[in-house]
Amino acid sequence: MPFEAASRTLPHHHSIGALLGRLTALGFAGVNITLPHKEAALALVDRATPEARRIGAVNTVVKQPDGSLLGRNSDGLGFLAHLQLSAPQ
Repeated sequence: MPFEAASRTLPHHHSIGALLGRLTALGFAGVNITLPHKEAALALVDRATPEARRIGAVNTVVKQPDGSLLGRNSDGLGFLAHLQLSAPQ
């Protein structure tokens, strides 16, 4: 599946909600979210994975075929993977 990646910085005076509401118009199928917007994004998605709800933040938003927004968070898995690789044997 071909894809294109782009990096955009959201100015502090712009709303993360406005950006998420315009994903299709901007030509995006999803976005990665960084600080300071992760917690706010959780409240703005239509659905969130159990991991995102437990962590209390979203770092990935994917537009679903029905137009809804699914919020995910991979921070916990990344942290645990790092611990497993770094732990003394």
